[in-house]
Amino acid sequence: MVETVKQRRKKIYGLTAGCIGLLVLLVFIYLRLNSLGGPAIAQLHNLKRSSRLTNAAFNFNPVRVNAKYISFSYPQSLAADNSAQKPLAPILSSYTYKYNDLKAWVLTVSVVKLSSNNLLADSSYYARYLDPKQYNLASVSFGKNTFQLMTDRYAAGFSKVAYSLNNGLAAEISLTGDDASGTANLSKAFAGVLASFRWN
Repeated sequence: MVETVKQRRKKIYGLTAGCIGLLVLLVFIYLRLNSLGGPAIAQLHNLKRSSRLTNAAFNFNPVRVNAKYISFSYPQSLAADNSAQKPLAPILSSYTYKYNDLKAWVLTVSVVKLSSNNLLADSSYYARYLDPKQYNLASVSFGKNTFQLMTDRYAAGFSKVAYSLNNGLAAEISLTGDDASGTANLSKAFAGVLASFRWN
């Protein structure tokens, strides 16, 4: 009888120790997963908050550029890209500005010398003109200027190039990018550049 009681106690102690060990293991796993998930969730919240702050802080105030061939303005939040390559013929001048968001905004304004006073002589325009399936062509006016606008139908985000012709020169104004709030800011910025554009 004594021996049987001892055996039962051993079994109880063994089961108790096993349960405690299992409980400790489960607590460890829970804490480990929680420590991994916590920062990830915090980072996600910070990313959303950062995106909201970025959009709220975007500065549309115009910065004026007066150059040899053209004049235009770009939003103050964009920064000049000093790493851009110097233009090569037939490009006479080129200006690039960037802004970081979901996808970097890239605004480029270039002046190209053409072999004739026709936009079809502009290789950039001609390549898009030959592919109407991908590029939608429309004519848009801002003040006294009329632009031939090419919109990439399949680009993620925003992708447009506006062309202006003047005495054998073509101005190419392109903006590509994506924004956390959609393309409204890009559209507004692009319209502002076109509205401010002047031939000198």
